[in-house]
Amino acid sequence: MDTEGFIDRFKQLLEDNNMSASALADEIDVQRSSISHILSGRNKPSLDFILKVLKRFPDINIYWLMNGTQSKASPIVKKENTVEIQEEKQDNIEAIIAPIVSTTKKIKHIVIFYEDATFDSYTPN
Repeated sequence: MDTEGFIDRFKQLLEDNNMSASALADEIDVQRSSISHILSGRNKPSLDFILKVLKRFPDINIYWLMNGTQSKASPIVKKENTVEIQEEKQDNIEAIIAPIVSTTKKIKHIVIFYEDATFDSYTPN
């Protein structure tokens, strides 16, 4: 992770949301000094801290926050913890799995992981 870039993006996030570091610290239940140390470059953000920030700002892309890039595709997570994928991708997945589907066993769930750390989840009808 590019720490200097993270600090800049984190400051931008605070500014875009008209929020002070201390207000965010109170909201996500971290010590104010923790955010101060991250902003000064003294400490690197922990995974726990990043997850709390992402929970507070669910529209923020983790790839942007961590390294300044956007992922190619962000899956849409439904309430029942399944992922909706585009119809053309579903057709492609069905074409891939059709030759390997056993007549005695049924596929319950398929997850495809891409090189850019995104994924698609597919549950056959």
